[in-house]
Amino acid sequence: MIFDTHLGTPDDPFSLSKWIADLGRDTRRMWSAEKRTVKLFRACLQLVDHVLDGYLLAAVVKESQLPSVSQFLELAKSKSLSAKDLTSCLTRVADLMTNYSEVTLQRRRIPSNRDTDYESHTLFIQQALILRTYHLAMRHGDSGVVVACLSYFTVWFQSTGRFNYANETIHLTACLKRLWSPELRQYWMENCLINPSGSREGWMACDYLGEYIVREVKSMMHHNVTPATDKFLREVISPLILTFRDARKNMWKACDANFQSQHSTAVSASVDIRHIADRVLRFHMSEYQQGRIETFEAADLYGKGLESLLSFKKLDAHVTRIEKDKGFSATHWGQEEVEVEDEDEEFQDIEEQEDGWLED
Repeated sequence: MIFDTHLGTPDDPFSLSKWIADLGRDTRRMWSAEKRTVKLFRACLQLVDHVLDGYLLAAVVKESQLPSVSQFLELAKSKSLSAKDLTSCLTRVADLMTNYSEVTLQRRRIPSNRDTDYESHTLFIQQALILRTYHLAMRHGDSGVVVACLSYFTVWFQSTGRFNYANETIHLTACLKRLWSPELRQYWMENCLINPSGSREGWMACDYLGEYIVREVKSMMHHNVTPATDKFLREVISPLILTFRDARKNMWKACDANFQSQHSTAVSASVDIRHIADRVLRFHMSEYQQGRIETFEAADLYGKGLESLLSFKKLDAHVTRIEKDKGFSATHWGQEEVEVEDEDEEFQDIEEQEDGWLED
C-alpha cells in the first residue's frame, strides 16, 4: 500500500520510481504495473527502509542547521555535537512526524500557499515509520505495539480499493477494542506471535510461519502423487518440517558451512542513504516552501481514511453484520457477502479433515 502510494514515475524527482532508478534497482522485478502489487517483498521493503533512513537523516541535519550530511556526521563522530543539541533536533523531527493531521490541514490551503513536495515527503516518513515500528514490534514479540500499528492500518485501508483488508481490519480492531472478553483479548495478545527459533528477535506472525510450512510441504510433494505418497506427505513428512529445518542448521554448523541468509547485511546501505539525504537537502525537500506545486502528490492515507470512517457507512455495515451474526463475522469478499453453496460446504469439510494433523 505504501509502495503503491509513493511509487510515482521516474519523472517525479522524489518518488520511489526515481529512487529505484538512481539506486540501480529493477522496477519490473520489484513491482507489477498491471496488478499494482509487490512482486519482491524483501526488495521493496529494503528500498522503503533506505529511503526512510535518508529522509530522516536529512531532517535531522536540517534541524541542526548544518550545511551538509558530511559535516553533521563528522561533528557527531568527534562528539563536537552535544547530546543535548542532538536530542533537541530529534525531538523536533519526532514532534512533526507524529502529527498525522499536519498534511491534511496543509492540503486545505489555497494552492498558492501549498508545497506538494514537502507534503509528500512528510507523508512518506510518517507512513514508513509506522510500517517500520510494526515490523520491529513483531520481531521483538511486542503484541501491544502491533495492535497500535494495526489501528493505523485500519484507517489507511478505508481510503483504498482493498475492500477485504478494510473489512477485516475493522473487524479485528472492533474485536480487540469492544467485542471480545478480556480473557479472549489476552489470549490473542499472547498467541498472535510465535518464536520458533528462540532468539530475542525471532518472533513472527503465526500465519507467516504457516506459509513457510506450506511452502516446504509443497516442495516435498512427489511428482507422481498417489494415495500412498499423499498420505505419507501429510501424516509423516509435514509434521516434521521444523525438525528438518533444525537438522539442516545443525549440519551447517557441523560441516562449518559458510551459509548466508537472504537478508545478509554484508552490503552496507550507508552510501545509498547518504546519497538520498544529500539530494533531499540540496533540493530543500525537508522544509516548507510556499507555492512549490508539483504534479506528483502522494495520497494522505490517514486523512482520507478518517473521512471514510466518519461517513459511518462502513461502520454501520460492520455493526449490521455483527448484529446479524451475533458477534461472529462471516468471511466477506469485497462489499458483498458470499453465500456458501452446498458443494463449497463439502469441499470445506474435506479441507478440515486434511488439516487435522495441525490440531494434533
